[in-house]
Amino acid sequence: MAEHTPSNRKRSKRKSDEVKIEIMRALEDGKVYTFSSLSKKLGTGYTTIISNCEFLGMLGFVSLDVVPDGETASGKNRASVRITRKGRAWLESVNRRRATSARQ
Repeated sequence: MAEHTPSNRKRSKRKSDEVKIEIMRALEDGKVYTFSSLSKKLGTGYTTIISNCEFLGMLGFVSLDVVPDGETASGKNRASVRITRKGRAWLESVNRRRATSARQ
């Protein structure tokens, strides 16, 4: 049986931290997004978006506003996601670090 090493493993999946950074970059424009719109924009699964946004929310990088079932016209819950000031500052530091490491 072949050992799974970085050289022989498929690389089609993105790392979880890369997905989080992509979400933050999508939110950088300051607009409010739904989980569904982020999923479509990033080409990432809906449940992946939800779990990563919930984690980013725990860190205070995004704010999540949920309208519960029964309070929307469709009867389905609806969540909106927006970047926070703390999230914007974190993303700026990530971008600076990536720019610095790219120059080296």
